[in-house]
Amino acid sequence: MGVDVKYGTSTLDSEIISCCDPFSCGDADLDDFFFHSTDNYRKQLLGNSWCYFLAENPKVIVCAFTLSNSSIDVWHLPGSRKKKIIADIPREKHLSSYPAMLIGRLGVNENFRNKGIGSELVRFIRMISNGKQ
Repeated sequence: MGVDVKYGTSTLDSEIISCCDPFSCGDADLDDFFFHSTDNYRKQLLGNSWCYFLAENPKVIVCAFTLSNSSIDVWHLPGSRKKKIIADIPREKHLSSYPAMLIGRLGVNENFRNKGIGSELVRFIRMISNGKQ
């Protein structure tokens, strides 16, 4: 993410939040979630929150996001989209829904906006969800 900047990654929980500089993505609801709800969200098995921080200064959170398990209900999709999804799946393995990963929350630190970090993060999540690293 970002040119010439090194990042680290970590789960985002109350322990990490307490060690880091204040983080705001400019949305009060998202900020509240990342500061107060990530532990309960994980304990209730609703999703896991992660953050990227500056490698040179681990106290600076660059962005935070939450991933959850989900599914795609194929039979409610328009015909062309349904055909595209099931095209490469052998007929005997067709299902009414397929596993998916949901990006539940995503926020970029206000100090790092307009640097392509959110787009790069989504590309990274797509890559890991496809089993590539």
